[in-house]
Amino acid sequence: MNLDFMDNIKIAHKGLHDDGKTVPENTLAAIKMATEKGYPIEIDIHLTKDNRIVVIHDDSLSAMVGINKKVKALTYSEISKYYIKNSNEKIPLLEDVLEVVAGKVMLFIELKTYYKVGPLEKELVKLLDKYDGQFAIQSFNPFSVRWFRKNKPEYIRGLLSCGFELNKYNFIKRVILRNLWLLDLADPHFISYEISDLTDKKAKKIKEKKIKLIAWTVANKDMYEKAQKLCDGIIFEKLTNI
Repeated sequence: MNLDFMDNIKIAHKGLHDDGKTVPENTLAAIKMATEKGYPIEIDIHLTKDNRIVVIHDDSLSAMVGINKKVKALTYSEISKYYIKNSNEKIPLLEDVLEVVAGKVMLFIELKTYYKVGPLEKELVKLLDKYDGQFAIQSFNPFSVRWFRKNKPEYIRGLLSCGFELNKYNFIKRVILRNLWLLDLADPHFISYEISDLTDKKAKKIKEKKIKLIAWTVANKDMYEKAQKLCDGIIFEKLTNI
């Protein structure tokens, strides 16, 4: 698979947004702005109680809406009643995002698969197999990435990682993920690694495996210069800062 298009790619993190002042992250407004300016877009997805895919970063509505309810515990009809804080925007369905983007720019879709692998992945495939546009899937969960390796090998797939703050409850799991010890299991086409945790040694190890390396989330000039040195492309927070 030829991934040369990822060289020097600049991806808008959750669309082009302004910290919720007027254009909140992961909303149709943020998606439209990024699409109009021609930037590839990174978005996050969760599955609702009635198996609809919504675009939101957290598994709860707390941060975006101010309601302490889990996405998976609500139907989309229930979620659609809420407005995102300080805006006229609502949490969108992925199918509405796909309609807005309409193949104009590439989408990087992060699956938030915390529990059982399969339900979210299957619903996503139903939408993407009908979508006429370029996309990649990515996840922190190597078993989710492996699911696509086995069931949709033609999809471009990425594995996300970072330094992972270690604690006594998830110590072994986090050590495994931060060191990419399940890399062969997932067999990703690219790695997205948190730029603040990325070292020269780790970047070299990834490059030696002929895997594309994307830095997230680049938010200032120092991060950008580091990413330029170590990575193929970036996911940026505010392009004006770099």
